[in-house]
Amino acid sequence: ISHYEQSITYLPSLEVYQHLTTLFIKQKRYEMAAENIERTLHLKDLTAEMRFNLHKECSRLWIELKKTEEGEYHLKKAIDLQPTNDELRCQLA
Repeated sequence: ISHYEQSITYLPSLEVYQHLTTLFIKQKRYEMAAENIERTLHLKDLTAEMRFNLHKECSRLWIELKKTEEGEYHLKKAIDLQPTNDELRCQLA
């Protein structure tokens, strides 16, 4: 984990953030994973599809942690990026 964090410090990239998030999830450190995804969303070269997927996953993690407000925030952001996504709209209801 420390190697990924050092890599992010010097050269942040989607790939490194994704690897670190995966490690946190495997260790069942869901809050760390969600916080890492939130940091990932600050990358400038993300496509709309990438942002959608990151918000969707972050929402899932926060909701699993019973942090509904944070989960709904990311769910709404994902819906903003794909307003016709009925699956997400149902989750918000």
